[in-house]
Amino acid sequence: MISKIDKGFYPLILILALTSTLFSNSISRGEKIFNVLCKKEKLQSLDIETLKPQTILKYCSSIDLEDAKDVKLYLSEQNSTHQNLPKISPIPKNERCPVCGMAITLYPKWASLITTKDKRYYFDGVKDMMKYYLDSASFHYSRDKIENMVVQEFYHFKNIDAKSAFYVIGSEVRGPMGADFVPFSSLKDAKIFMQDHHGKEIIRFNDITLSVIKNLN
Repeated sequence: MISKIDKGFYPLILILALTSTLFSNSISRGEKIFNVLCKKEKLQSLDIETLKPQTILKYCSSIDLEDAKDVKLYLSEQNSTHQNLPKISPIPKNERCPVCGMAITLYPKWASLITTKDKRYYFDGVKDMMKYYLDSASFHYSRDKIENMVVQEFYHFKNIDAKSAFYVIGSEVRGPMGADFVPFSSLKDAKIFMQDHHGKEIIRFNDITLSVIKNLN
């Protein structure tokens, strides 16, 4: 027999489950709208925390205010992942780059990070991190075990997801190992940096290949 407490408890569970499902569905719907109907780079260059659904309407075609709210939910969810990323700093004193052997603490603002469930791998720049990630012939490990890839936004040194960053290449700014990928969280900041430092191109994570790394050098 179900007690009075149980009778009230089960409907509460159902309400919470339904709310969670609806929220998840809204995020999923917002992602689909964003990818198909919106000017992605323009929206990603804006401050997500203060972005209003009315503003989203300006950069997406054939959507209404409810659609814009779902897009806002999706972008906010994406933005929150940056806050939950493992922190690069403080860097362990004796940590060395597994690609070139350089001491990471010598150039902390360029440091990047790959994490698995059991280990943290520090790199002296995005370039060496991407070598370690892409060059399976030289670095033997299961890429499926990677949980996070973290880089530091160049202007503000905040941690950002490597896969969502904008990277400027070909600029006059040099990292510890020479020419490198300079990361930014927004397209707007990447464009400002490219103009100020004579960058040649802005690329995304999936554009980086071993050939691009080789040409960068």
